[in-house]
Amino acid sequence: MNHLFLIALLLLSTVLSAQYIYPTHYEGCNTSQFALEGKQIYAEKQARTLLKEIIQGIDKAILKKAKGEIMIQIIVDTMGTPCVLSIKNSLKGKIKKIDFKQIIDTQTKWTCPMNEGKKDRVCVLLKLTFIKDKIIIQRIGYNSKVGHVELDKFVMRKK
Repeated sequence: MNHLFLIALLLLSTVLSAQYIYPTHYEGCNTSQFALEGKQIYAEKQARTLLKEIIQGIDKAILKKAKGEIMIQIIVDTMGTPCVLSIKNSLKGKIKKIDFKQIIDTQTKWTCPMNEGKKDRVCVLLKLTFIKDKIIIQRIGYNSKVGHVELDKFVMRKK
């Protein structure tokens, strides 16, 4: 049911040019035109490296107790600069108060997105899941023919 809702939002956002996918919206991103990653990654970034960049500034005690998931929509511009556009935060505990927008906007580095051989602004969808002893990061694409596609995934043990 949750996936159907996300698919409907994705389709609606494409048709109406509404850029926000998740309920918590942020301003300041250039959303004039961008591609949504479908079956392939346009803004090169390994999930392992991305996860390390995101969690590096978070207190280890907070990470250890973290539970739940957070969905993040990021616009990566033609220079590789990220800008968090929307978030769905279902985290529990102190981790819920972490400013993931600030972390991703300032601590992650991306390659220039390439779409069909040219630089293009792209929308990246991330899912971070915190469970008892692991953190899972998934890069998710969306294709109208097959729905959600897992583009990359990395599982890290909590220390």
